[in-house]
This record gives sequence, structure tokens and C-alpha cells, in this order.
Amino acid sequence: MKKLTAVLLSLLLVLSAVVPALAGGETKDETVYVIATADGEARKVIVSDWLTNPDGAETLAGVENVKGDETFDGTVWAANGKDIYYQGTGEETLPVELKITYTLDGETLTAAEIAGKSGRATIRFNYTLTDAARIEGAQARYIPFAVVTGALLDNDVFTNVEVENGYLVNDGDRTIVAGVALPGMNENLELDT
Repeated sequence: MKKLTAVLLSLLLVLSAVVPALAGGETKDETVYVIATADGEARKVIVSDWLTNPDGAETLAGVENVKGDETFDGTVWAANGKDIYYQGTGEETLPVELKITYTLDGETLTAAEIAGKSGRATIRFNYTLTDAARIEGAQARYIPFAVVTGALLDNDVFTNVEVENGYLVNDGDRTIVAGVALPGMNENLELDT
């Protein structure tokens, strides 16, 4: 039970969006890491930003510092010709909600109920865009996100692992299960299915 719980608690949801170009040729790439509980509730949110500096500028202007203690006077980053990386914790409503459901031999169970049991288990990840992902003033339009979910499974506990719409990597001791989703893409592209 502890192993399954530890594995499920270490699920990592990655939301990634690239912000359009800044003042010069710089870009900002922001990745949000969500450490989720076994039911998909966000336990910890880590926001990591990367400001590229392709021209090797000494300073980067027009960037608002919202996290970190990097050298920044409110208007200009002292970049010294390098890219800037900064990280903090997020408190805002996440744009993507994760719900995890479990079945064992066809019976729906909670994470606590399935822990330590044997049988044919199915774990399903469902993603729903929240109002935080809606583009203001646009009907049925959402900010595009790529969502990556991963689980690290101990091969002494989990056998015959299969995945639909995802990937498996096995190093002999552990199986990594990873999946990628683009929630809201049908709505954005106005597709029926």
C-alpha cells in the first residue's frame, strides 16, 4: 500500500506554455509542475521560468519579476549576456484540472481502496480546462496547453503494464508510464470529435 501510495503521490503534471516574444528577440518559456495526490488534487505547484537571451544582451527590459530574488530593478534584468532561469511556487487556480479514477477487475475504487490489492487495475487520467484557461471574450476558446502525466511503477509490484494513448519505458527495475494530452483542442479547432 505504501509503495502504491508513494508512486501515485509522485505523479507529475506538467503544463507548458510559451509566451510570445518580449522586447527584443527574447522569449519566456514557463513550465508549471504539479505534484498531485492519488486522486488528482494539486498538492504542490512549482512554476519554473526561462527567459531566453538569444542576442546575448547585457540587460533585458520590459520583463516583470513575479518570482525569485534575481538581480532586477523593476524594469531591467542584469542578464550579463546569459539566459535567466527563475522558479517559485504558484497559488493561482490551475488552468487544467486533473481527475484520476481507478478500477480493479471492473469495479471502481478509490486510491486508498485499491492500494495493496491484486488484479487487473485500470488508472484513468481525465483533464478538464477551468475558467482560468478560457480566453477572455472568446466563446469556446482556451489557452493551449500540453499536459504530460507520468507515473513511476516498481516492477516488483506492477506487472504486465499496458498503456493506451501513452508511452511505456522500462529500465528493468521500474516502468515509467507517460501520457500527453491537449485539453480543449477540439473546442479551439471547433471539431465535433
